[in-house]
Amino acid sequence: MNEMEQYLEQYLERFEQLMDNSLLTTVIDYGISMLFMIPAFVLMAIALHCMARRRGIYHTWTAWVPVANAWMVGCLSDQYRAVVLDQRSNRRKSLLWLNLGRTVLTALVSVFAAIFLIRLWKMGLLDLQNLESLEQIDEETALAILEQMAVPLFGLLLCSIPAAVLSVLYYITFYKSLSDIYKSCDPHRARLLMILSLAVGLGASLAMGLPIMVIPAVFLFLCRHRDWGMPLREPITEVIAQPVPEAEPEVYCLPQTEPAEEIMEEPMEESAEESVPASETEN
Repeated sequence: MNEMEQYLEQYLERFEQLMDNSLLTTVIDYGISMLFMIPAFVLMAIALHCMARRRGIYHTWTAWVPVANAWMVGCLSDQYRAVVLDQRSNRRKSLLWLNLGRTVLTALVSVFAAIFLIRLWKMGLLDLQNLESLEQIDEETALAILEQMAVPLFGLLLCSIPAAVLSVLYYITFYKSLSDIYKSCDPHRARLLMILSLAVGLGASLAMGLPIMVIPAVFLFLCRHRDWGMPLREPITEVIAQPVPEAEPEVYCLPQTEPAEEIMEEPMEESAEESVPASETEN
């Protein structure tokens, strides 16, 4: 056995060990990610809800919805740009639709990847011993394998590329909106908070596999009671209620009409018997 064959054998043994431990590693990574993702989501929801309620933004309940919370981030950014910078923007709709689109496409990518792995497992192609025997298969078997793998592979390519594009656009718009929120809370430290959100957040995500939203969620939670970059509101003066004067009752005048003519009663004619004098009746 030459050196090349020994190297290949060692490589295959190492790869087999990695394949055996891949499922356990994936479960551990997913569990660690969820341990940080749930608290980060709660902190961001509390921060967005407090700021939106204090600044008079409607539909504050969207801060607690996993996909719709992007709408609240855009609303806070649009309010800052309209009130302070006198600029009209519509980032709330852009963030909502970008987040919704990338979530749907990512779910489809996961479905196609699961179908692809299940078909590989059914055909026994996940076992390295079977992979070594693939060189001896004929063309018909190879075509049958490709036909079964064509649909999930095509689905992966069709959904993964748009999902990546939408994710990039979403995070660009999100960090622009996050910069506006930092400026509305603390304009003097907004640049520092933005640099830390990008550097520490991306570094922790790449190095440790943590969610990218952990650091921004912590900073937003710490700044949730600050409005130092927003204009002061006008003081609300109490208005003393004065009694409302009673309205005079309306007098309706009846229309004047001519007095009705009095009907004169005519004397009734005396009957013949009553007109006879009493002396004649005695006789």
